[in-house]
Amino acid sequence: MTLPPPPFKAKAIWSWGGNNKEKDLGFIEGDIIEVSKTSSDGQWCYGVSLRSKLAGRFPTKFIQVLQIKESGSRKSLLELKESSSSKSLRLTPSASSSSLKLGSSVSVPTDVTNYDEIPPPPPKHQYSTYNKLFTSSYTQRILDSSTLSTDTERSSYFGHSDFSATSAGSLMRHKEAKMQASMSDSDRQDLVSSMLEKGPNAKHPKFFRRLLGRKSVEPSLDDQIFSTSLDKLEDLTIKETDADDDLVRTRTLTGRDRANRKSRVVQEEPDLILQPQKAISSLNVDEKLSYSSPSIIDETDLDHVDEFVAELPDDRFIGPREIVKNRIIPRFLTPLEQLKAIYVYLTTRFEIIEKQEKLSAKVSPSEALFSDIIHRKRCTGHQLTWMFYIMASHLDLEMEIILGKFKKPLQLLDSNLVLNHTWISVLVEGEYRFIDVALGNHTNPVNDELNLIEPLSLQQNSEFYFLAKPLDLLYTHVPMHADQQHVVPPLDPLVQMALPPLYSGFLHHKLSLYKFNHSLFRLTDLELIEFDLEIPKKIDVRAIVRSYDNDAQGEALVQVYMKRDKRLAKIKAAMPPRCSLGFICVYARSTARPGADFSMVLSLPCSHKGKYKPIEWVKKNDNNAHLDFDLYIKQPQTFNLTRNLPYKFQVLSTNSTIKCNLISPSGTFHLLPYQDDAFELTKRLNEPGLWRLVVLNNDSWHVYAEWSCS
Repeated sequence: MTLPPPPFKAKAIWSWGGNNKEKDLGFIEGDIIEVSKTSSDGQWCYGVSLRSKLAGRFPTKFIQVLQIKESGSRKSLLELKESSSSKSLRLTPSASSSSLKLGSSVSVPTDVTNYDEIPPPPPKHQYSTYNKLFTSSYTQRILDSSTLSTDTERSSYFGHSDFSATSAGSLMRHKEAKMQASMSDSDRQDLVSSMLEKGPNAKHPKFFRRLLGRKSVEPSLDDQIFSTSLDKLEDLTIKETDADDDLVRTRTLTGRDRANRKSRVVQEEPDLILQPQKAISSLNVDEKLSYSSPSIIDETDLDHVDEFVAELPDDRFIGPREIVKNRIIPRFLTPLEQLKAIYVYLTTRFEIIEKQEKLSAKVSPSEALFSDIIHRKRCTGHQLTWMFYIMASHLDLEMEIILGKFKKPLQLLDSNLVLNHTWISVLVEGEYRFIDVALGNHTNPVNDELNLIEPLSLQQNSEFYFLAKPLDLLYTHVPMHADQQHVVPPLDPLVQMALPPLYSGFLHHKLSLYKFNHSLFRLTDLELIEFDLEIPKKIDVRAIVRSYDNDAQGEALVQVYMKRDKRLAKIKAAMPPRCSLGFICVYARSTARPGADFSMVLSLPCSHKGKYKPIEWVKKNDNNAHLDFDLYIKQPQTFNLTRNLPYKFQVLSTNSTIKCNLISPSGTFHLLPYQDDAFELTKRLNEPGLWRLVVLNNDSWHVYAEWSCS
């Protein structure tokens, strides 16, 4: 196998335990390994396992080189890294000395390049495409099962390092996969039928014992009588209606439900990173020159700079360099003030237009083009980024134009690094910060997709992209080179691509992900989207589902509840009709500011296959967010209820002083007693029409929700 020049990533296609625990790296099939050095004959490699974080040497025959491509005609990510400058990552004294970073020097045994030992051969059997899919799913299930029951600080994506890394289990799994692939459906049915005819005590191959389950036992006479009685009782029981099916369908997912969906998605998409956010921990910090001195950037008041720029005359015949030399530098002395003046000037005086263009971080637009931009006050986002770079180059600061990918709203997440955006990194006051003058511009078309309409929301969005912290842009801005993240230690590019895009409103409103998992958005048959966000008080959250290929939309149910002193918003939704691919879009606003509009904070792709059935959620009052308390309708969560059937109305709340009533269509009040942190009432709905849930708020009844009975 021909190996590319290191560094590169490889995937273990066989398990290997190693012969020397001090020098060899053991791994299991499916592990991703970052290779930093290879022997001269290509027989051995040295690298780090991304799962166990252990380093060592290993045979080349046990791995397969991974190729990460950007898009059709572009270079692969690996080629782009190799063609870039050879500078290593900037490391600070406080960074972990044991961290391995792309392009940095590592401690490699001297005998790796001249290792005369012949590596052991892999197991002698073919490695088919089906086997690859099977073993990948098997490995991922092993890694995920270590954190299946409880969430820990260890990443379920990287797994644990206490597994046995021997090739025996790998060989058996490959043989089993080959056996499954070679057996036809008719052969399988014949074999199963013959086994059933032989009785429960017959001996079968291990594969079919696992297929059929554990050895069964013949039912006794009492068991047969009991089963017959149950069958007769079931015939007399009223069958569940569609409304009852919806009640079961809308129940909150249990831990087992989440685990089953997770296991299914892993088998269907073995390369999907389910919980990429767990790769970010307290060890990841923003890159600085010194971590001992406190930051002053966010504490500096720069409002006077905005006022000065607003009063600058709009001269269409003065170039960007003259504006900096003659107006900005003489007026302001500190780099923070000068940068803010250039930023405000470009984000308020120029209009962003969308245009197909070739992005480059090396070649700037021509002087003639800049003159035309200054005159017309219209340009693309990339041209505006170059204009900022040229104007700020007179400030004697370390700056760089970063070429990468911006995760736009309503855009599918994949592993292709398609270069569609540029932004600026600058070293100021001893810290590396980002300036995205294109996204900070009020006229950027992306603002319409984010529903940034009112002036205050636009201003907050603009302030966010001025000297943004690297960790804050990690979810939406993926640079071409990992060291341009300016996060220590840097994140794996594949992990960063899998992170959910969190936009400026998400961080402005101080929202947080809670047990996020991509498997919750891969639906089969009647499954529903269900996930949670941690939100502070005085924040209202809404959500809708939008189709990928048409204008269809579906409503979502958003309810707030408390769990271990955390205020969580649970979001449930179904896909729109005739929609197999779409996006769940989450919007948020502050209720402390009257009349505030909702802005998009999160956009996640979701998919559906199989049976479909629409669902209509219980109708909630839009003014519920202005109440001083939160109520969570546990059941019923569907809007349409069936007449003359009993329903259990259960409303969760930590406030027992609230008076909660159910009003019939004729106006009769039915009190919901409070017990065990919930208001509960079982009521047979014998009146058609709207049934309303009302609560007493400030000596007046407030309609919280309503259902339709027919």
